[in-house]
Amino acid sequence: MDLRFAMIIEPAQDEQGEYFCAYFPDLPGCTTMGPTMEELRANAVDAVSGHLTALRELGKPVPFPRARTETVIVPAG
Repeated sequence: MDLRFAMIIEPAQDEQGEYFCAYFPDLPGCTTMGPTMEELRANAVDAVSGHLTALRELGKPVPFPRARTETVIVPAG
């Protein structure tokens, strides 16, 4: 069974340009970034896999994914 962790994505910018950052509410300390959404998604798989491997190697429990995301729509005015 695959684990599906919620990923929060935020745009960012620095002197080198725009990129995307992401974090995972169920995995404190696990973050990633990428210059495009495609690269961000690929980096996210690596980041989460590495984080879970580190937890296992340290003998810590792997959290079950619990966070969910929804979009809230509010009037613009």
